[in-house]
Amino acid sequence: MKQKTLSILLLMCMAFSFFPCVKARAENIKLPNQTERIEAGAFENVPISELWLPDELRYIGATAFANTGLTTVVIPAGVSYIAPNAFEGCPNLAAAVYRGSYAEKWCSNNNIPALIITDLGVERHSQEEIRQFAHAHPAETNTATAFRRRPSLTEPYSPGLISEQSMQNALNMVNQVRFIAGLNADVVNAADREEMLGAAALVNYLNRELSHNPRRPEVLADSVYDELYEMAYDGASSSNLYAGMNNMANAVLGYLYDSNYSNISRVGHRRWILNPPMGKTTFGYCCDVSGSYRNSYSGMYAFDRSGSGRQAPVAWPAQQMPLSRFINAGTHAWSVSFDKVINMDAVNVTLIRESDGRNWHFSSESADGEFYVNNDWYGQRGCVIFRPSSIAISAGDIFRVMITDRQNKTALIYTVTFFDL
Repeated sequence: MKQKTLSILLLMCMAFSFFPCVKARAENIKLPNQTERIEAGAFENVPISELWLPDELRYIGATAFANTGLTTVVIPAGVSYIAPNAFEGCPNLAAAVYRGSYAEKWCSNNNIPALIITDLGVERHSQEEIRQFAHAHPAETNTATAFRRRPSLTEPYSPGLISEQSMQNALNMVNQVRFIAGLNADVVNAADREEMLGAAALVNYLNRELSHNPRRPEVLADSVYDELYEMAYDGASSSNLYAGMNNMANAVLGYLYDSNYSNISRVGHRRWILNPPMGKTTFGYCCDVSGSYRNSYSGMYAFDRSGSGRQAPVAWPAQQMPLSRFINAGTHAWSVSFDKVINMDAVNVTLIRESDGRNWHFSSESADGEFYVNNDWYGQRGCVIFRPSSIAISAGDIFRVMITDRQNKTALIYTVTFFDL
């Protein structure tokens, strides 16, 4: 037992190389996993902003964290004793606790706000399961989109229809990423909307302009094209759109990235693809006769809700995340959709890399990168979005994520492991 009772102050001196210890700035610390007891006064007066207590912990002594300035502490379910004054002098403290635990009751008895720990509402697939699914549903990202009926770019104008192989390739990518995210992965082709998506791609091509509300091209001014333009408008206004992509599976990954300056504040294209009720989608594509992707326009139908999925919260990157599906990892925004209104001022996000303990924090007051909350209806509403600055991600990296919401009194906690597909 002696080995499992930490001389915490000595540990802090060694870890942060300071003397005397109480003058250190230890905003975030990590205790050994085997720690079962934290004795009286162990961290008293040591500045700490956030603390994740180890799962083996059972005992927290008197004034153990008094006057530390703690704002958030994660208390494991196995803790069976907390001294009444363990956290005195921490007026802004909230404790992330498991429902029904001793810690939850202690918070109630000691007037400490309790945030109930929750998990993602999706399935968690293993890396091997994801590899098997990707093998069974292959999605090629290099082969150019082919047509079974080419678009007519001169009189008489008409939309094209992509080949069955290109369509299936794109659908496979949609189902791959939904499987990775833990959603239903049985999305099929919405064949009744193919003409509409083809028309949307054609009109955007003729305008040389990407728009969800496309203007009518002069070459379609004749009333004979009324139906074509109406189809195009309906298709463009209900779809994710892309310019300059020759492969629809790659376009899906581009929609998921969604981290450029005009999309990162809402990641709407991503949220439509990862919308749990999606059961059908389809794709439209238009390019010049040379097949050059530089003059190509495409779309993916987004508004379908024919599926049975209703999961929330939904995270991207997912709990097991293939790097090849997380393109431009260093600038790729992270997001969680909660399917309820989220108050940005009540939310704090913490991201910790397990290998070196590096951490990033995000709130409405300050952020180690970019931070947004969007409550618009892009599939699900209530999306928390954060992009950590100066981050490098490699296969094998594991990150812990915690999103505390003091208004809804919850603390979402999950891990993300990156791997090679």
